[in-house]
Amino acid sequence: MPKTAPVLIFSNNDYPELMKFKLYEGCYFMPSNVAVHTQVKNADYLIDSSGSGVYRSQFIMNPSDWVTALVEAGHHISGDFIGRDMRGSLCGFINNKSAQESMIIPDPFGSAIVFYYRSRSITVFSTDIDSIIDVLSSVGISLHKSMNYLNEVIGTGNGGFFESSYEEIQALKPFEYVTSTNNSFSINEYSWKQDFFSSDKSYEEQLALAVEEIKNNIKAVSNYKHAAHKISHLTGGFDSRLVLAAILGTDSGQSYRFFCSGRPNMPDRYTAERLCSEFGLTMTEYNGFNALKAPQTLEERFLWPLEFSSGILAASPHRFYEMNSNIVLSGGYGECFRSFFGSRAELEQINDIDSLMPTLWGKIFSDKDTDNALLSEKFKKRFSQKIKQFFNDCRENGLREDAYLDYMYLVIRNRYYVGVTSHRWSSFGARFDPLYTLNGIKCALSVSQEMRSANVVGIDLMNRLFSELSTLPFDREIYTETYSKLRGNVTMREFKSERRPKFALSEMIKPVEGMKSPKALPEHIERAKKLRAPLWQVVELGSVQEKCLEYLSTMETREIDTMFNRKILFRLLRSPNLSSRVHIRKVFSVYSILLWYFAEKETMQMQIQS
Repeated sequence: MPKTAPVLIFSNNDYPELMKFKLYEGCYFMPSNVAVHTQVKNADYLIDSSGSGVYRSQFIMNPSDWVTALVEAGHHISGDFIGRDMRGSLCGFINNKSAQESMIIPDPFGSAIVFYYRSRSITVFSTDIDSIIDVLSSVGISLHKSMNYLNEVIGTGNGGFFESSYEEIQALKPFEYVTSTNNSFSINEYSWKQDFFSSDKSYEEQLALAVEEIKNNIKAVSNYKHAAHKISHLTGGFDSRLVLAAILGTDSGQSYRFFCSGRPNMPDRYTAERLCSEFGLTMTEYNGFNALKAPQTLEERFLWPLEFSSGILAASPHRFYEMNSNIVLSGGYGECFRSFFGSRAELEQINDIDSLMPTLWGKIFSDKDTDNALLSEKFKKRFSQKIKQFFNDCRENGLREDAYLDYMYLVIRNRYYVGVTSHRWSSFGARFDPLYTLNGIKCALSVSQEMRSANVVGIDLMNRLFSELSTLPFDREIYTETYSKLRGNVTMREFKSERRPKFALSEMIKPVEGMKSPKALPEHIERAKKLRAPLWQVVELGSVQEKCLEYLSTMETREIDTMFNRKILFRLLRSPNLSSRVHIRKVFSVYSILLWYFAEKETMQMQIQS
């Protein structure tokens, strides 16, 4: 059973269903299955945690780790103070029962997203939407699934501009936290938020702080004594190698096992193995998590992850994994040191949202022929308004204009994809990104678009952490002409040996049998090769199209028109010979969101926005 999420509730109503969770008048707390009652500085505390990460020099994967960290910190326990030194998809729920005070303290970027429902009668906070729904259901309140959120997932691959997969549920913004005294609560901004957007330090000073921050993250993991195994993802690319640079730069290589999926002759795996051989590191085929069971049908394959994330992310794990005490490191924040969105668009497009959307996300937001876009004009208008408001917020925060799009990547795409992924996996063990650094990302957002596009900050970090890694082969060319112009040419060298590294932890792997591959006909194989599409998608396409049409037949025309361009939607769903793997992928994307949307349809009704 995965770790459950804590829930903090405020209400002046006396709900009998909540009385056993009463902390003090007007405040109720439903702890997770790992919460800790303790004393800190002679006060009674109920401490809980969600996700995993670092606070100061302490790695946190359980509430008991918070107790250790807070006692060692020796300062006044305040949300504003604690939040500044948190890293990773981590949220602390700290209740001082003696003083009748409660705090919800998420990491600064809000990677551990705190969702909440707020009405005149009751307010409910949790990092898990299903936990909020359970509380509301117990007091007779029902919610509506959000097709706006799900359409954003279809269009961009993630949510974030629409905050939640339910219409009535909101999310704290980055740099926000919650405090309460007696029976009143407030949502606050961290007082030091503006420090992130402005600095009196030079580039070199800021970079040095980022190096120390990343090293501190690695040392916290390396020194953590309660983990069964510490596993670091390693591929042929840049970001996981930057994590490796931090590990080698802190002399911690022997504390970890390194995982790369795929066959040994694949570029990713080949490069990862050569790196481990080069530095005497041990690899593993064990990724740190074991499924208790696997999906047996296509429906389960798509629905289980969406159910476990409450509709937030289709790429999350499902709930049928084994609990463990492993720590798994990934490098998802490496993308925030370089330009992801900013390098795709022209600067003036931030003032022309209609042209920006298809530039970033493709023809699903087509601006040349609106009649050929999958998403409806009504939805695109709602979505573009969200983007405009985001840019206004960037302006108010004093962010340089050419960094708007890459900051958008950080707090929208990265937060709702990398952040959610790490947080959900931490329900079974701990998944942490040591590249989570306020100083490093602040440094990247403060330099020119040209420097970000050339990944100058990321490469500078690698050279300061462990420079030898930057001259060994990657699975693709990472040094651009712009980089050479700014930093000079880099002389690469070959790996010293072709020998394979040592492997370990094979005894930890517990395979489970999943769904069998669908039977492919010769025409399926030929078509998959022609389109360079996954064979299973080509085989299953017809049945998935049919299922989508079945779901849509239960919706009114006006409901469909609110979200989709019906002409394009039905063309995708009725054509037996789609000519593009992108179109095929969109059909499966539509299928996944309709599948989740119509699950438990009898208790969830659609709320239409006009």
